[in-house]
Amino acid sequence: MSNDKSKEYNDIETREWLYSLDYVLEHSGPERVKELLQELQIRAHKAGVEIPFSANTPYINTIPREKQAPFPGDR
Repeated sequence: MSNDKSKEYNDIETREWLYSLDYVLEHSGPERVKELLQELQIRAHKAGVEIPFSANTPYINTIPREKQAPFPGDR
């Protein structure tokens, strides 16, 4: 298969995956998208695909602002 044909196929494949993701997001919501992505990651891992690990997670402050201790000094 030539590089041009391979690239064209990948573009179509990418569009189909993105369309499917948008459809699930619109009809089933973000939680379902998370579930599907987790299942895909598990399947890829079982197939020997190495997915880069990131230890960074979004920071979520679980203490309401009104319950936070005063900050000492000048911010």
